[in-house]
Amino acid sequence: MEEKANPKAQIKITFQIFIALLAGLILAAYYLFPEIESYKIDINNTEDIVMYIIPLGLIVAILLGSILFQSNIKQALSNECLSNKLATYQTGMLMRLAPLEGIAFLSIFQFSDSKNVIYLIIEVIAILYIIFLVPTKSRIIKELQLSETHKRQLN
Repeated sequence: MEEKANPKAQIKITFQIFIALLAGLILAAYYLFPEIESYKIDINNTEDIVMYIIPLGLIVAILLGSILFQSNIKQALSNECLSNKLATYQTGMLMRLAPLEGIAFLSIFQFSDSKNVIYLIIEVIAILYIIFLVPTKSRIIKELQLSETHKRQLN
């Protein structure tokens, strides 16, 4: 069976997509943070429903992303073609990161609106979790349970 795409290039592209998504979050926070003149930490505002939605949203985003990712990994494991496995992995990674990106951006915008540092902390937690998920070659090999033949194609 002939491979369609260069597996090394696919891993590189997956990593570049990851970096672009992460950089977008970091740059948004970097440019918004200095614009705020006064900050506050307000965890006692029980009337602000967003104060409950965003932290809960982060937990849901982590769980939902993991479920979607695992679903894609199961599909990839049943595929014999390395390029298809890597393409499925890339799709799964995007599906894992999309909910996290969404809640992180929502948190950034809420921080810029309310000036409540709690939202910035939630955004930083989301960024740290995303960094934890970095798609390295060794991580991809492990998660896709690649055979020795496929591992050699990546070297």
